[in-house]
Amino acid sequence: VGARGFRVVRAKGRAVNPASKPRFIVSSVDPTQLEDCGGKVRALAALESIAAIPAWFALTPEAFTASALETETGFDLEHLTVSDAVNAELEAALTKLSPDGWAVAVRSSASDEDGAQHSFAGQLESKLNVALVNVRDAIVMVWRSAFSARLLEYRRTLGLGAASPPAVLVQRMVRADIAGVAFSADPVTGEAVTVIAAITGLGESLVSGERDGDTYRVAGEHVTAVATPEGDVLSH
Repeated sequence: VGARGFRVVRAKGRAVNPASKPRFIVSSVDPTQLEDCGGKVRALAALESIAAIPAWFALTPEAFTASALETETGFDLEHLTVSDAVNAELEAALTKLSPDGWAVAVRSSASDEDGAQHSFAGQLESKLNVALVNVRDAIVMVWRSAFSARLLEYRRTLGLGAASPPAVLVQRMVRADIAGVAFSADPVTGEAVTVIAAITGLGESLVSGERDGDTYRVAGEHVTAVATPEGDVLSH
């Protein structure tokens, strides 16, 4: 992957008819379009049907294949860029998603990521607070991460097949006072208790391990314990 000899082809630019169905962009409007877009996108679509969430769209894996030519030896990841055809739809989708220029999150949603068997936690790139002018670069970073040496080793260790291009989720950012991660079971012991780790501000530094957060263990409607980074445990 990424060796010399690969080449990238740009699709010719084309006008986007607002009334036509996008080829590379999907949302929850048509659930049949979400089949190849990974668990993260499908979960968002399901959540959107029962709760208000920040607006989003996703680039299908086809957006990658329209931007890079697959040969017998792989893809040229070093020179990979968003093709003109994909970019035309991307710019239209970004204008609709964020007419005020609000920053977005750009995240992976691979077909075997966030599944029942494998989480791929931390294996693919995610970028938060991305300015609209930098979205294309963030998308390319997500694409490249799907073929990184780290991810390929992860797949080999788990006995998974060859890597495939991920869908890429683009969603309006939330200006968070507090953010975190919730688990429906204890990730260490498997105990059937909800575990929440949270920090002030965005949760990126918590997920990356740069910061420790407060840990909440919740059983039903009751918080059973709160552990702080200082090691304090408060029972309730």
